[in-house]
Amino acid sequence: MLKVAKDYTHEEDTFEILTELQHFGGYTNLIDFTTDSHVALFFACESSLDKPGRMILLERTEDIDKKYQIKRPQNPQNRIIAQKSVFVRPPMGFLERKQYTVIDIPGLLKKPILVHLQKHHGISIQTVYNDLHGYIRNQDTHLKEGIEVYISETQPIEDVLQITDSQPSKKRES
Repeated sequence: MLKVAKDYTHEEDTFEILTELQHFGGYTNLIDFTTDSHVALFFACESSLDKPGRMILLERTEDIDKKYQIKRPQNPQNRIIAQKSVFVRPPMGFLERKQYTVIDIPGLLKKPILVHLQKHHGISIQTVYNDLHGYIRNQDTHLKEGIEVYISETQPIEDVLQITDSQPSKKRES
């Protein structure tokens, strides 16, 4: 796979090619992690709002970094920078359970968490997936928003006029 992928990238380094493949949704033996807890929370909440999400915390030490080959790409793309990504390349293809902690996020809390992350930390689909590939990945969301804007801007506006009598009212004598 790497030999063929080299024909489609300017990268020469194997790890850099793998991170680029991972970035565009290709199959690799890398696992994406972020160094930002708010971005991790966003990923745990962004999909399947009715189902629980989870965050996986991996404590980084020199030994862990070496064992799991944790690295940052040398030539990161916009999205990798925004996501504060590091890539983990476990030698056996998975992380040993004792090496990480799991935090479960109930589905009921996902939407309010996403609202909070956008309002207070500026973290949203647009900031996390900030490239053309991200736009395409989320084009259904963009399409719905575009349709709503189009409809609201093309609907006829009814003018409501209220005519008031500018002359003082005369009292009737009985």
